[in-house]
Amino acid sequence: MKTTLTYLFLALFFFANAQSKEEKTTKAIDSINFILNNQALTSSEKLNNLGNLINLHLINNNLEKLTSINNKIQSLALKENDTFHLALSYKGKSIINTLNGNLNKGVVNLKKTISILNSINNHPNKKEQLQSTYYLLAQTYTEINNYGDASNSVLNSLNHLTRDNDSVANYNKIDAYNLLGFINSEIENNSIALENLKKALDARNISYEWMYKEKEGHGFANPKNKLELYQRSLNIINKHINQ
Repeated sequence: MKTTLTYLFLALFFFANAQSKEEKTTKAIDSINFILNNQALTSSEKLNNLGNLINLHLINNNLEKLTSINNKIQSLALKENDTFHLALSYKGKSIINTLNGNLNKGVVNLKKTISILNSINNHPNKKEQLQSTYYLLAQTYTEINNYGDASNSVLNSLNHLTRDNDSVANYNKIDAYNLLGFINSEIENNSIALENLKKALDARNISYEWMYKEKEGHGFANPKNKLELYQRSLNIINKHINQ
C-alpha cells in the first residue's frame, strides 16, 4: 500500500510540474507579446524579444508560430541592416527545417548562419553563436550519417569555446566531446566514414593511431588483430606515461 501511494504521489508531482511548466511558458509568451505591442520599442529591443519568443515556442514545439516569428526576425533584421540577427534567423530556419525532417536544408541554413557570423567584425555574442551553430551542424551531419563533416564541425565548435573556465564553457566542452565519442563509436565499422574522419583530423594536424582491418565489425574478432590492437594500445599508453 505504501509503495502504491508513493507512485501515486510521484505521478501527481510530475503532472503538477508539467502543468506548471506549460502555464509558465504560456504566461511568458503573453508577457513578451504585451511588450512587443509597445510602439516605443527600438528595433534592437523588438529583435531581442522576438528571439525570446522563438525560444518559448520552441519549448512548445509550435512550428507554425516558430516560422511566423522567425520570418518577422529576418524581415526586421534586413530592414535595419542587423547582420547578427539576420544570421540568427537562418539558424532559426535550420531548426525549423530539422523539425520538419528536412535535414539537408537544415545543413544549408546552418552554413549560411556561419558565413554571416564570420562576416561580422565585432559582436559580443559572435563567438558563442559560432560555437553553438557548429555544434548544431555537427548534430545534423550525424543525423544524416555524414560523420566526417560531423567530426570537423565538432572540432570547429571546440575552437570557438570561450577561454573562461566557467560552468557553461565546461558543459559545452563535455557536450562536444560526448558527441565526438558518439560519432567515433558509430563510424568504427564504416570505412567511408572513417576515411572522412581521417581527412578531417589530417586537415587540423591532429595526431592519431590508424588501425583498420577488413572483415571486422564492431571491435576485432580475429586473434591476430586483437594482439596487434593490444600491443599498439600499450605502446601509446607507455609513450604518454613516459612523457
